[in-house]
Amino acid sequence: MNYPTKKQILSKEIIFKKETIDLLLKFKEKWSKKDRDKRELLTYLVNDLGVIYKKPALITLIENKPCQYNLATQTINIDKSLSIISTLHEFAHHLMGRSELIACRWSIWLFIKTFPNSYKKLEWKGHLLVKK
Repeated sequence: MNYPTKKQILSKEIIFKKETIDLLLKFKEKWSKKDRDKRELLTYLVNDLGVIYKKPALITLIENKPCQYNLATQTINIDKSLSIISTLHEFAHHLMGRSELIACRWSIWLFIKTFPNSYKKLEWKGHLLVKK
């Protein structure tokens, strides 16, 4: 598969619905608390994004499979890493289809706008953002 480059991903800033930014900022507050269930928070995030975009999706946790979107069942599988960016990426596939560029652009720009300090602590490895 041809994955997009950092340059391609960042070349076009995405403008989000105000509700989406507000949701992520509220999510961020909950995510930063010490006593939290990451899986539960990611499930709420996907459910709430589904409401905003009028396109509900299911979320599952299958630890021995990578994060992925299943078009047939409209299910987002999250893996044991419980990654915000990966979850947003798979939701973007749910919203907009198979394009890796579009899904990367949507998820990464949303993360940059709502988690700017966390973004600065990550480094690019191909089309992925990983901890330094």
